[in-house]
Amino acid sequence: MSMLTAVVLGHLLGGAAAVHGDTAGVFILHKIGNPNGRETWHVSPDANGGRRLTSRFSFNDRGTEVPLDAELTYGRDGRASRFTLKGRTSRWSAVDIGVSVVGDSAQVRVDSTTTTVLLDGAFPAHGYAPMAMQQAVAQEWLARGKPATMTLLPAATLRISARGADTIALPSGRAVLQRVSIAGLIWGRETLWMDADGDVVAVATIDAEFDPVQAVREGDEAAVGTFVRLAAADAITALGELDAGTSAATRGDTHTRNGVPAGRAACTRRSTSPPSVSMACTTCARSSVMRFDIVPNSISTGTWSACVSASSHPGSRS
Repeated sequence: MSMLTAVVLGHLLGGAAAVHGDTAGVFILHKIGNPNGRETWHVSPDANGGRRLTSRFSFNDRGTEVPLDAELTYGRDGRASRFTLKGRTSRWSAVDIGVSVVGDSAQVRVDSTTTTVLLDGAFPAHGYAPMAMQQAVAQEWLARGKPATMTLLPAATLRISARGADTIALPSGRAVLQRVSIAGLIWGRETLWMDADGDVVAVATIDAEFDPVQAVREGDEAAVGTFVRLAAADAITALGELDAGTSAATRGDTHTRNGVPAGRAACTRRSTSPPSVSMACTTCARSSVMRFDIVPNSISTGTWSACVSASSHPGSRS
């Protein structure tokens, strides 16, 4: 269990976490499946008796360094009290944000403009990066009992849903990871995977230039392609749910093994170059959706056909 997880569990229990010492983690950053950066984070005791999460995030995009520093402080009660984010989120996008929580209100600074707002249950975080802050958001979501929506400061309303479990043979060992979808943090939706301790193992998202970005826990980065495929399959399933008017609550969660869905009907790609593959669907939708094939150094597009059958294949469900 990471220190950050312990802090969140302390918040869930209504008090500061009884843990000691520092902990740290590393995410290997990728753009369109290719490694291009690194994020290091650690949690340490704060002088006021709480905990402080610090992250240093940086990647190189076409010869330009994109650095981003973030800090999130938790009080003695385990609740987030201060958040800062400064640097760049893309080659062209700069950010300078500060949030300070005082009682039931918060002072929010964006660049040189400061406003005071009611806290109203909001959590301080912003944007797709750094990944350690996404981990903090996801763990807060767990601590609150997995609500369907969650508000962030300075300004975002997230729609979060548990999408199922994936059993993956990672380089660090076989793991059952919970797949979570988040909409509202970026333009569109992203997918992240959490282990049994509530720590984030991988994220498939987009950056401020709308480029596909992946982050994978150091040691498991060889599985980045598996996470990309799983995110694409889940996005297609979500589109099918919208088209059929279904929801995750009525369909049940899907379970996959090494990126191969179990217990669901198959969708087949129309294109035969590259060779056809199958992915999970919940119901038969009659329309086609856009497909993006992400491979090192290139992206090709096409369409996916509708589900070919509503019957389920043998397999387990979570």
